[in-house]
Amino acid sequence: MTGGALATTLPATRPVLGNVTATSASGTSVRVATGANGAFTIQLPPGTYSVTATSPVYDSGMTICATNGGAVSVSSGHRTTVLVSCDEH
Repeated sequence: MTGGALATTLPATRPVLGNVTATSASGTSVRVATGANGAFTIQLPPGTYSVTATSPVYDSGMTICATNGGAVSVSSGHRTTVLVSCDEH
């Protein structure tokens, strides 16, 4: 299981509404909507995932937001927390 928040990074971190996608190394994707507070939870099997997001706040949802640390590892029986960031210009 993985959970976290979609947030802006500039000028300060604040949660935003959007959609988060976790993609496995085999290319299987799971997409969920965040709450108004930017929080999300995705049930995933163990593995390594690329986690990206879009938000209507950024370029009408066309800008891809990503985790700061790159790939995310999910282990069985553990909760993995990630922050998906969008840069405000």
